[in-house]
Amino acid sequence: MKKKLRLALLLSIVTILLSVLCIPTQVSASQKAIQTIKLKPGEAKKLNIPSHYTNNTNETMYLKPQVYLSGWGHAGGNMVSVTSSPAILKLLPGEGGAFSYTVKFAPKVKPGKYLLELSVYEIGGYVWNDFIIEFIVESEEPSILKIFNDDPHNQKLYVYQSSQGTYGYVDKNRKIIIPAKFQTAKPFNAKGAAPVSINGKYGFINKKGAYLIKPQFDEIDDTGFHEGLVGVRIGKNWGFINEKGKVVVKPKYARIFFYSEGLAPVTLHNGKVGFIDKKGKMVIPAIYSSVTSFSNGQAIVYKNGKAYYINKKGKVIKEAKDILKWEYDE
Repeated sequence: MKKKLRLALLLSIVTILLSVLCIPTQVSASQKAIQTIKLKPGEAKKLNIPSHYTNNTNETMYLKPQVYLSGWGHAGGNMVSVTSSPAILKLLPGEGGAFSYTVKFAPKVKPGKYLLELSVYEIGGYVWNDFIIEFIVESEEPSILKIFNDDPHNQKLYVYQSSQGTYGYVDKNRKIIIPAKFQTAKPFNAKGAAPVSINGKYGFINKKGAYLIKPQFDEIDDTGFHEGLVGVRIGKNWGFINEKGKVVVKPKYARIFFYSEGLAPVTLHNGKVGFIDKKGKMVIPAIYSSVTSFSNGQAIVYKNGKAYYINKKGKVIKEAKDILKWEYDE
């Protein structure tokens, strides 16, 4: 009787061992890994995860990946697609191979966090849960970080900075009117034009975000249009364009200042300052170290340590003894 019990126990142990050996654990896979990946709706990304398998059996194996989106079932319905290469991995005895994966969430997927379970199973065999990956689907439009309200002529549109450091425009209710796609953005002027930059070039947009003047300049005078002209820089030289973007005064000056009463101060590359008219003609010679714009027919100029009032013909009216040197000396 005891011999029969010992024999039965031995047979049970052998049966258990054989059943274990029949389970296809002889396919050695990478350990389960958890990753967090950020992407936008409609964006495809390749997964950088270990996915190498080796067939340690004497039979050919066929492996296939399967995807589940937590809460949404197999492949997440129409929410997400996972493409594997190859679609089916054929492994001969002793052979190794790997999958590569590309994940893409549908364009209309709601921003948020999603858990993706990526499994690999042997066709006709067992399922292996290899990876659980967290995806953060980001909004297409960055959130509002800061709103600027510093200009009385802003056309009721306010510059805002997004969480990604770009700039756009919102209304008084914080509704985004022009998305944040610019590197810099300035307030709208009284005529509904705003200077913006993108890809390192400056231009002007209207209140709908359409370009009035396409970005093409290296810099634009922050003070905007004055008397229909605005200063722009191309390379190291400044000039003026009109409201249609046409160059009116050829860029050749080291610095420019806005037009006032038909004249604009300009600085030559030798550091001397004079005044030009709207055709670019130097009407007051560049012989000063510093000047102000004209107001009420007069400007203040600085020369040889003294300040003077001049008229629009460049004639000295009187010495400006009440002007301190440091106020205008460069």
